[in-house]
Amino acid sequence: MAVQPETDPSPTGPIPVGPIPVGPSPPSKTRQLAAGLTLLIGLSSVTGGNAHVQGVMSTAQIRGYAYDFRYAGLVLVGIMVAYAGVLCLWAVRGLARAQRHAWDRALSGTLLLLLVSVPLIPVDGPGRDNAVTTAIPAAVNLILLLVARRRLEAG
Repeated sequence: MAVQPETDPSPTGPIPVGPIPVGPSPPSKTRQLAAGLTLLIGLSSVTGGNAHVQGVMSTAQIRGYAYDFRYAGLVLVGIMVAYAGVLCLWAVRGLARAQRHAWDRALSGTLLLLLVSVPLIPVDGPGRDNAVTTAIPAAVNLILLLVARRRLEAG
């Protein structure tokens, strides 16, 4: 004889009585740190990238630079840094909620930031300090994202 699960009568029909399903896991410290650092990196990258583009363009106008490869490269560096920041900011909410697609965006933004800033570290000039102060938090964020990856849901 099969044992029937206990049911509770209700107007909409029987409801199985048993353990309550558990929702998403509570936020882990690693995931919170990754979301917080991604937010910080995103805000500073958007601000710094836009300020870089504005500074390059205003300097070029004041000094009368002709549009050349160097000028285009400097503008592109600022645009890439700002875009990496936008990707990081876009991912923060999903990282806090353990969504895998947000991890992908945060990783893309962090890698882009590293790919832009690390090659500028050996260049002697005013950009070296900015490259170092951008690359170090991005490297720490990369490590945090990789550690937090296994705690994120697939989806």
